Amino acid sequence: MRSTKHTCAALFSLALLASLTAFAEPSAQTAFYGPEGDYQRSLDIYSGADGPPLPVVLFVHGGGWAFGDKTDVGAKPGFFLDNDIAFVSMNYRLRWDYQVADRAANVAAALAWLRRQTEVHNIDAHRVALMGHGSGAHLVSLVATDSSHLKAAGLELRDVGGVVAVAGDAFDIGRQMRELGSFLQRRRLELIFGSEEKRWAAQSPMTHVAPGKGMPALALLHVDEELAALQTRGFAKRLTDANVDTVLLPARGETRDSLGSKLGQGNTPASIGLLTFLRARL
Repeated sequence: MRSTKHTCAALFSLALLASLTAFAEPSAQTAFYGPEGDYQRSLDIYSGADGPPLPVVLFVHGGGWAFGDKTDVGAKPGFFLDNDIAFVSMNYRLRWDYQVADRAANVAAALAWLRRQTEVHNIDAHRVALMGHGSGAHLVSLVATDSSHLKAAGLELRDVGGVVAVAGDAFDIGRQMRELGSFLQRRRLELIFGSEEKRWAAQSPMTHVAPGKGMPALALLHVDEELAALQTRGFAKRLTDANVDTVLLPARGETRDSLGSKLGQGNTPASIGLLTFLRARL
């Protein structure tokens, strides 16, 4: 009996150790893709120390273009590393002092910086996908459709291996402005996008979709919220009409916030669909 107790105790200890190891948060190395010490242009790099260089997901957090932080990653770093993909989460210039173009320029600059770091961080930065949540989904989609942002950073659309837009609802700014039911909602977005329709069009990923541009494949994960679903489906149709490789992944029963926090937790349909998309393109 004593031997059995000791065996059970040992097995329990091993199981506990294994569970702790499985859920341990990977540590990040912080670097700056802009001026040294500029926190708004910093990023956290989660990569394996050994083995061959890993493909990379560059993540752009949400927060309404004015809030949020690169540490808002949930279980994503561990999820991607467990599947042999490095994860990099970036900050970008927020608040009202900067325009959407400045934020998109930050995404392009971070990608250009990454492509120069292959030998340093054990990453294969020539296999990079962009991923964004909420307002970050808008920014990565804009960078992937309006080539001017990448061009200014010395890159081309073909330098992006794929794009994942999670719970985005701002692919067509003009339509969003016209269909918002609340004056306060509209006013908040005018602080970001301005009040001129010309600016709305320039800042809308939908505007820049056209055949033959060499745009990367896009995976669009959308929630049940009406505005997000309408915007995402409209964007997906425009992409497919332009012969852009597009995957539409509905996340049933999720909200924008719940999808962002749960992505990478367990074998959810959204996580499996995301991983399948990335493995086919990185």
